[in-house]
Amino acid sequence: APRECVICLSAVRSVRFDCGHMLTCDTCTGLLLAGESPRCPQCRAPASIAAQLRADPLDPTYQMVSSINVQPGGGAGDAGASSLSDEDVLRAWRGQCPALQELWPMDADASSWIGVTFGTAGENGMRRVVKIELRGKLGRTGELPAALGGFGALTVLDLCGNQLSSIPAALGGLRSLVELGLGGNRLTIVPAALGDLSSLTHLWLSRNQLTSLPAALGRLSSLTHLFLIHNQLTRLPAALEILRERGVDMLLDRGVTIDIM
Repeated sequence: APRECVICLSAVRSVRFDCGHMLTCDTCTGLLLAGESPRCPQCRAPASIAAQLRADPLDPTYQMVSSINVQPGGGAGDAGASSLSDEDVLRAWRGQCPALQELWPMDADASSWIGVTFGTAGENGMRRVVKIELRGKLGRTGELPAALGGFGALTVLDLCGNQLSSIPAALGGLRSLVELGLGGNRLTIVPAALGDLSSLTHLWLSRNQLTSLPAALGRLSSLTHLFLIHNQLTRLPAALEILRERGVDMLLDRGVTIDIM
């Protein structure tokens, strides 16, 4: 069966690098090769397609590499793991979002892009994204790549005022995240995985179309502020009473109740 590109997770893999690995679609290959010192996401060899190797979806290698674990900015990991840099993921996101193509110049360093702040993390001083602030800038076709969930140094993610109808559960992997802004979108549900954001202090969900919230949000042990006004909520799960008892400032519409445990 066709395998998805490991960068955009939507298009079919169609390009084989000179190292032999076939991981990416045409669009993401172009974005990857346009970056500084591009490398194969699987083996980290310098990425090149000069040999023009045959890209055959039925080739055993195509099947064999499908189980790799792609984590943006990750470490060495096990032998079967690979990593994409945070910038690789941002460039792939740009390639899928017309609004970001206008906002982020292709030939510019990602550290100069509007709404993106880089810092350093880890003993090796790796350059990592620490803030993404794109309030009202994603346009009508904005979607979030699941690979954002691997941004281990990210502390602020502000996506308020866009037209997002869903967010990937992978965002629950952002264990350094302190502020998450999702207000003013078109969300009808939020994934239970957000309850894993152990460092989160501020969560904005106001002005969406939410009719319910997952009980897992009650696990947000660092939360101090939860904004929920202007949704379609009438009641909240009993697990969220834990937040109120802990003194979390919860901004709710009048009449919204919390179930009794």
